Amino acid sequence: MKRLQIFVVTTIIMTSNAFASDTGRELQKAVHQLNAWLGHNEKADEWRRVLDLNTLETQSAKGARADVAQLSQILGRLSSNQQALEQSEFNQVRLAIQAHIKSLSGSQNQDLEYEIGLARANYRTITLDQLEQRRDQAVKDLKLLKKYYRKNLYSRERALLFYDLQLDELMTFMEELEFEMPPDISVGKLTDQLNLMKKRISEVEGELDNLPEPAEIETVPPQPDDENLPVEATEQAVAEEEPGENKPESKNAQDEDDQEADDVQLNDEEIRKQRGELQEKLERLKSGEAELQQLRTNVLREDRDRQRTRVQVWRQFGAFNRGVVKVGQRKNDYMFAAFQHSFYKVAMLYFYGTDDNLQAEFNEKLDTLDQEFKKLSVSSERDAAAAVGTVIGWLDATEQSRNLIRLIEKKYSLPNLRVSVSRDLVNRLASQPVSDGRRVNEIILGRLIRGEAATRGTVSIDFIEDPNQARLSIHLLGNIVSQTHTRSGRFTGYAGASGLIEARQNLIANVGGLLAEAPSGSAHIDSEFYGVDARSNLVQKIGRKQYLRDKEESERISEGRIKTQFMEKFLTQTSDALSQGRKRLVQALKKAEEIGGYLPELYLRTTYDRFWAIGHRTTFKLAESGRVSNLAATVMPTESSVNAEIAVQIHETLLSNYVDEIFSNRTFTNDELAAEAERLTGDVPEGLATADDEEGWSITFSGTRPIQFEFDNNRLAVTITGRRFSQGDSRLQAGLKIRIPFIVKRVEGKMYLFRDGDAVLDYVDPERLTAKIVAFKSFLETKLNKEDAEQPGVLLPDNLIPVDEVEQLKDVQLARELRLVELRTQGGWLYVGWNHAPVGMYFSAMTDTPAIWREIDLSQPDQIIPPNQAPGPNETETQTKDLGQPQEVTLDPLSSPPVQSSAATPESN
Repeated sequence: MKRLQIFVVTTIIMTSNAFASDTGRELQKAVHQLNAWLGHNEKADEWRRVLDLNTLETQSAKGARADVAQLSQILGRLSSNQQALEQSEFNQVRLAIQAHIKSLSGSQNQDLEYEIGLARANYRTITLDQLEQRRDQAVKDLKLLKKYYRKNLYSRERALLFYDLQLDELMTFMEELEFEMPPDISVGKLTDQLNLMKKRISEVEGELDNLPEPAEIETVPPQPDDENLPVEATEQAVAEEEPGENKPESKNAQDEDDQEADDVQLNDEEIRKQRGELQEKLERLKSGEAELQQLRTNVLREDRDRQRTRVQVWRQFGAFNRGVVKVGQRKNDYMFAAFQHSFYKVAMLYFYGTDDNLQAEFNEKLDTLDQEFKKLSVSSERDAAAAVGTVIGWLDATEQSRNLIRLIEKKYSLPNLRVSVSRDLVNRLASQPVSDGRRVNEIILGRLIRGEAATRGTVSIDFIEDPNQARLSIHLLGNIVSQTHTRSGRFTGYAGASGLIEARQNLIANVGGLLAEAPSGSAHIDSEFYGVDARSNLVQKIGRKQYLRDKEESERISEGRIKTQFMEKFLTQTSDALSQGRKRLVQALKKAEEIGGYLPELYLRTTYDRFWAIGHRTTFKLAESGRVSNLAATVMPTESSVNAEIAVQIHETLLSNYVDEIFSNRTFTNDELAAEAERLTGDVPEGLATADDEEGWSITFSGTRPIQFEFDNNRLAVTITGRRFSQGDSRLQAGLKIRIPFIVKRVEGKMYLFRDGDAVLDYVDPERLTAKIVAFKSFLETKLNKEDAEQPGVLLPDNLIPVDEVEQLKDVQLARELRLVELRTQGGWLYVGWNHAPVGMYFSAMTDTPAIWREIDLSQPDQIIPPNQAPGPNETETQTKDLGQPQEVTLDPLSSPPVQSSAATPESN
């Protein structure tokens, strides 16, 4: 049972605040708050069972992929429970389920192109009611957070959190927040109209410049002498001047000349007419431009106070957000996650709702989406996925086009983490033999039965197929053998019995809790009469006759007693295990709050042969670096050829989405970057350290996908995109993409991460090159491609498990006994698998590790490229291909508040 405790605890993982979108996000938030309110006790377990909260957790984690039928069933349970109706926490969940069902039922269209067109025609202005509703919700969640922390935190820890959060000031700010909406005729809209007017004026001026000047046509009047000549003489003269031409042809030629003169005269008149019309049109346009300019000046003067207030309020949002981010780095319980979400929504809705030209930007976003979404099904189109993620984040922040958001998330933001454990491994670790011997001293049918009984059996764990939770069954199957005797008068009768005993208890688990169903058991006993201690045949017959007469009833009574005794012991053992498991779960959840922000949204499920944890990590929120928006996986992983006992599948977006929150739109010096890299990886990459005689440099990362991980062709790569650089006193306002390829190799029995060729640098915008950026690119290429023979690469942990570096793994024997059997990258996914091989157990060689080439000897450089595996032309092109132009975030609300805006497999599981 101890191993069972360990298994149960280690498979329960806490969720984080990585929500889905709109109504799905609100449902997750409500479920998280309900979990925090319920806690972990018997009453909470009963509520989880009655309302099927494990299934609700999975459906809320699936977001746009939730099952409407399952949600409807849970809604029915909530609506039929009178006690639940009286609690506001349950009511919040009920309302969220209703909204999500309505939302999912209204988005059945699968044609993205049609949905984009529909969204374009249904732009919705952000209303004052929306803003006030979001503000009131944020205030409510902040009050709940304050109440929750007062109840659950020690005073010192609570005081430090409230200080960092500036709780009282934040509460006052939120409660007093007022919204001044932009005028219907706003500065931004007028600016757009002026720009359009100027463009039209330029077009008309171009049309005027392209018109030809009127032709100067010379006409020769008829001469008097010619008119007096006879007709015959004239025709004869013409015939003499043009020999070889007949008279009709000469007449036709003359007609053509006359027609050409008429056409020139007609064109001349048309040109003068067109010129006059264009001049009038130009005057009207310039007059309209002057009127618009004057109107814009007047509106700008009238709207100036509102714009100034908007800037000031937005700066306050930014200041409070820094505290929210700071607290969120060490506190990520459900209540804080709910408030953080509400704060994000009201902040972004304020920024965009008070914008004076939001619709123009809306149309630009849909234009980008229209261009990029067709590329999403191709895993290599990483820039397209990043651009679409940015647009979806913008639409989510402005609460626009919800059907479109759900449709894209459903198809192109799939789970990007999948972890599974095989049933065989679980049973090898958790199953155990059961052996029990006891003395029999019981009265059955008025007779004293004495003797001995022995029980032998095995406890195993079965997996039950369930797409909404992990369903396990602890199963004990054994046999019992007994030898008994009973005294009747002067004689003693002897008998024996054997039979099967079985007990089962089902466990249901999801990330929020662990439930145990009522145990069940059975026993079947077959007894046999051996005889009596007398040689008389008559006595033997009488004894057998009495035994047979009472045999059926005696066996029934024995079966009942054995079942009762056996079930009591089974229940005691499993209850102890579950009790310890719950205690460890609560402890693990409390510790997980410290790293909650780094955990993806998870749910658990089981198939008949594997236990699964499915994770989904997106970033649609405010971070310290600004607004970060990304999708998860755009494609599902392929089926693995290795049935590893522990299998992990990680999509490249999982890692990219994590580092986006750290680097997006932020500026680092090379020393700060080296320190950050050492914090994340434990090592300083070659090229980041600066020599004493060198000037330092800095990089401002792109707002869209600043660091892109790539998993493909059994290699990996990292692409860094910077939009601004500096070195010494030089400032470079131009972008560079730096792609560094890597590969895993084995050297002297150890695994290393090697550079797989030179770093490749590309310009983000080749049309904006300057001498400085060209020189800086050359400088970085030299730094990053510097060879150092003494540094063979980055040493990786044995079997890729850092048992000596991670404190929590040092005492976990299982972690030391895992052996790598799969390591490959393909189509954006990293596949890693381990088998359990304790000391003394035979372990075969790695079965699918193409990313680790054969043992190499660094003293012989030619061995670094393995035989028959040198990259061909296509592979070389893949390694150095240009990833395209990153889609920069044109609006950075946190860093530069504008005075006025301008348009700028088991997932089947």
